[in-house]
Amino acid sequence: LNPYFGHFSIASIHKADIQRFLNSKIAMSESMLHKLRLTLNLIFEDACDNDIIYKNPCKNVKLPNSTQTKSIIEPYTAKQTLTVIRYAKTNPLGPSILILLKCGLRRSELLGLRWQDIDFENNLIHIRQAVTETNGILSCSKTKSEYSVRTLPMDSELKEALERIPRKVTRYKGKGKSRVSVTVINNYVISDYNGKAMRPSNWERRVYY
Repeated sequence: LNPYFGHFSIASIHKADIQRFLNSKIAMSESMLHKLRLTLNLIFEDACDNDIIYKNPCKNVKLPNSTQTKSIIEPYTAKQTLTVIRYAKTNPLGPSILILLKCGLRRSELLGLRWQDIDFENNLIHIRQAVTETNGILSCSKTKSEYSVRTLPMDSELKEALERIPRKVTRYKGKGKSRVSVTVINNYVISDYNGKAMRPSNWERRVYY
């Protein structure tokens, strides 16, 4: 924004200026164009609230059609699927990879899975909540919409992988003579060191790096 509007005073910016700016960015994705307009709108709304300007020039500005080609997501071939499964079996977080592959979950939904959501008796997985991270702050809430709450079947391969995950582990805290063992209960299927929900950024580093 600054390279384009930096030489303007905020009071001198008109609706036509904003429209020209957005029109010059049509090579960006539709999502990025939305974010640019949203950011500009917040700036001008704040200026109105502080009596710097009296009208928001961003109001009713139309988004141009993005010229960026939308990527097409191709499903894995049978060979690629087997490659992912083999990799999952060698990775400490392999069960999480299998869940994503076999159930098609979002990462946030994966990390929100608790043991109470896994029905081993009926071979079902209940998707009820999601774990997200914004500016370093972890939050756990219901899934994005009522349609995201769903129940999925669990095949024998995935079931065996989940059954191998320990529900509780022994951790050691302190040093020297003050070192003590502590039993940690893993409430989440994919837990952090303390048995709580794992941060998405930590999960990503451990799986991909």
